[in-house]
Amino acid sequence: MNFIKEAENILLHYNDLHRSLTNIEKQITQLVTISRPKELSAITLEVTGIPAKRVDETLNILYTLQTLQECKERTIGEFAKINKVLEDMGKEKGCELYGKVLRSWYIDKLAKEDIAEMIGYSTKRSVYDLRDKAIRKFAVMMFGIKALEVL
Repeated sequence: MNFIKEAENILLHYNDLHRSLTNIEKQITQLVTISRPKELSAITLEVTGIPAKRVDETLNILYTLQTLQECKERTIGEFAKINKVLEDMGKEKGCELYGKVLRSWYIDKLAKEDIAEMIGYSTKRSVYDLRDKAIRKFAVMMFGIKALEVL
């Protein structure tokens, strides 16, 4: 496993994951809306109270709702983890700019010249060097000892 690539991938797709939460919420709302009780009519009910021909459809909706809710919770958990790592990186001596550089580079997608100016560096090359150090640290903080062993 290439932990640096995995770390970059997490940061590159940060905004996509954020947008996915909105889409998941929309899907959950739609499923709840279409599955709520309709007008009562003369129909045969099973012991469950669900019309016999709708049991499979109802089970499918319930499973889909459960799956979407799990995806939402995992995504929210990953956001918390990513944000915590980016925040904690900057608290260590010599690493104060790491979280800021990674957020600017991968999440905000700023131009390298703008990042250099923002952090007070004179050359774009020095920003690349700082990013390389920061992404290694991020990988270790995200993946632990296995990432450290291959760096």
